[in-house]
Amino acid sequence: MARRPQPPPGQSTPLAWTGRDPRRLLSVFLGLVLLSAALFSLADGGLSWAAQPLLWLVPAGLSALAALVVWARTPSISAGADWFRWGSSWVKTSRLRHVRLHAGSRPVLLLEDSAGRDLELDVTRLAAHRELNSLLLTALHRNAAELDLDFRTRDFLRR
Repeated sequence: MARRPQPPPGQSTPLAWTGRDPRRLLSVFLGLVLLSAALFSLADGGLSWAAQPLLWLVPAGLSALAALVVWARTPSISAGADWFRWGSSWVKTSRLRHVRLHAGSRPVLLLEDSAGRDLELDVTRLAAHRELNSLLLTALHRNAAELDLDFRTRDFLRR
């Protein structure tokens, strides 16, 4: 597990969190290098280009740069007893004012607390982290009676 992140100002310590996974960095890098190798082979009509080390430097360098950008842009997710953070945005889950689920190919949960802070969560990505998902859903269930929820959001929370 990644190093424990700092909580938002004035909030309790995180109970669960994710970090940047170095496996994602490696998989993006290797995928791009293999894609470059396939494209070079198609353009060259064979593998003769592979014997030239300088031809490997350009795709390897660009692949490394792209992998670093993807890795750096991956937001960390953390949650405390009454707060939830996705990247640099966070909300106080004990004081939620507005919760909406926008369904689609990538469902998004929109949260807004009484201080006006808002958070947009990728439901599919959140579901991959059981502990964080459980903390958020528990907080949403606690507040569900006080919130004006549409049918889609209420149905999502029943699951």
